[in-house]
Amino acid sequence: MYRRKTFLHGRSEKQGDNRLDRLNSKKGTINLRMDYINKGASLIASDPVKAQNLIKKGLEIWPEEPIGWYNLGLAYHENKRIKESIKAYKHAIELSEGEFDEANNNIAQDLLLNGEWEEGFKYYEKRLKKMIDQFRLYDELYGKPWEGKNEQRRFDELLIVAEQGYGDTIQFVRF
Repeated sequence: MYRRKTFLHGRSEKQGDNRLDRLNSKKGTINLRMDYINKGASLIASDPVKAQNLIKKGLEIWPEEPIGWYNLGLAYHENKRIKESIKAYKHAIELSEGEFDEANNNIAQDLLLNGEWEEGFKYYEKRLKKMIDQFRLYDELYGKPWEGKNEQRRFDELLIVAEQGYGDTIQFVRF
């Protein structure tokens, strides 16, 4: 099973680390809220119910923290509370002004899991925009990617690029 990435404050190269400098005047509160969010994040895989409760306590103190909302989404997902995970990821993305790749990816998967195909694929396609440099070589060698069933070009060959890993590609090539 695919393990989703959690974020801890002070250990992530992502959001949150530079926020600590701006909040030094309330150091005790910062440590308390970070402790709740970090401790909860570390328990997501082993005890998602406890993780969820700890992260919620941290978010009561620090409701504007996107990493906390992201980790709450992970805890909800692990508890099979997909609708709640979607709400938490959406809030993390809003607080991050849309720039939270992992939350965009996770919300896409949960929307698809929940049968919300149109919205799920909109989020899922965002990953391709981040990978545009990787695809330039394919564009140069083979031309633009296939655009779907409305594509008018005729193709003699089909190049399949392993985005998720070769195991998945080999497994699903039979479909």
